[in-house]
Amino acid sequence: DQDTSAFRYDAWSGALTPLGTSWPGGGGSNVFVVDPAGITAYLSVDCGLPGGCVVHAPIDAATGALLTPGAPVHTPGVGFPDLAMDRSGRFLYVAHA
Repeated sequence: DQDTSAFRYDAWSGALTPLGTSWPGGGGSNVFVVDPAGITAYLSVDCGLPGGCVVHAPIDAATGALLTPGAPVHTPGVGFPDLAMDRSGRFLYVAHA
């Protein structure tokens, strides 16, 4: 199973509780980034195209659940995409090894 799942974290006990939501991994996910406001998540996936793809989805503010992802965006390059977001959350950078 190569899905990406969401969990609630209890800082006191360290326990993880599944939120019951997941994204299909698309053949293997590599990097998961959340914007600084915690509104949108981005995941690099193997979409069958050279260089892979990035998918994004909103995060439910009340539950933390991953909501329905948008269409994959192809990121041409060599190797699997790595992701980084600037502190403002306005720019997502995609790099290939």
